[in-house]
Formats: sequence, C-alpha cells, structure tokens
Amino acid sequence: MRWYVIAIFAYVFAALESSVFTPGLLAFKIFRAAAQPDLLLVTAVFVALAAERWEDVFIAGWCLGLVADLLSGTRLGVTATGLALAASGIYALRSGLEYGHPLVQAVLVFVAVLAVRPVQQLILYHLSGSDNGLGLALEQGAVDAAYTALVAPVVLWLLAKTACRRGTLSARTG
Repeated sequence: MRWYVIAIFAYVFAALESSVFTPGLLAFKIFRAAAQPDLLLVTAVFVALAAERWEDVFIAGWCLGLVADLLSGTRLGVTATGLALAASGIYALRSGLEYGHPLVQAVLVFVAVLAVRPVQQLILYHLSGSDNGLGLALEQGAVDAAYTALVAPVVLWLLAKTACRRGTLSARTG
C-alpha cells in the first residue's frame, strides 16, 4: 500500500469535510440531524481492509481520527480512539468477509460509523454538559452512517485504484 497516497487523500478528505460537506452545501438535514459523510472514517476502513499489519491499521486509524478531532475543534482523542478501535475491529474481521464487493463495503462502513458516531456524540454531550441524549446521538449516528455508506464504495474504489499496487481492494491488495 502506498502510504503517501493515503496521507494526500486524508488531507483532501479533511478539506472536503470542513468545506463542502457543511450544512447548506452537501450536508442536509434529516429530522433533527445534519447528515454529513465521514470520509476520514472511510479512509480508516480502507486501511483496515488493505494493510498487512494490525499496528499499521491502529496507528493510521488513530492519526485519521486525530485529524478529525483537530478539524472539529472538540476534545482531542475522542474520534481518534473511536477510529482506531473501529479500524482494528474491521481488520480482525476481514478474513471472513468478501470485502471486494461494494455492498459489503457499504455495510462495513455503515456499521463502523454507527459504532463510532453515537459513542463520540454521547461523550461530547457529557463533556460539554449538553442536555442532548441518547436519542439524538443515535439519530445523528444513523443519518451519518447512511450517508457515509452511500459514498463509501466510490471512495474505497478511488483509494484502491490509487493506493493499492494491484488497483483493487481484495484479500491480497498489498
């Protein structure tokens, strides 16, 4: 895997998340939640599916989460820990999955966002003393997970074409 390509895409995705995917542009409101795709989490899922070593997956997930924490202006480490653990979990499960299929990729990303985002929101609500609770955190997580799962196959395909030596995301991407 070409790590410099991952770093370039992380930079581009961070810029897109903070500029284009904001309310009013490509983020839209559903119920009480503003749907925004988590492109850095998709990148962490890609690393979990393509990397050869667990240590690389954990460090890359943590670094991508740290970038997300820095962009959001929230407590450092909340998203970083979530992305590192989610990427590590996907790495552990990938041997039993046919993850080259776009539907499997979308489901993996949906589950990863649904595992990370509500916990992240609850922690941030608690630390800020907000009255928002589990309902809003789950709603925001589900909306973000659905939006992210919709864009994930395209993003994963783009990452595989540029960052993998073979140009595909399969059991032996390298």
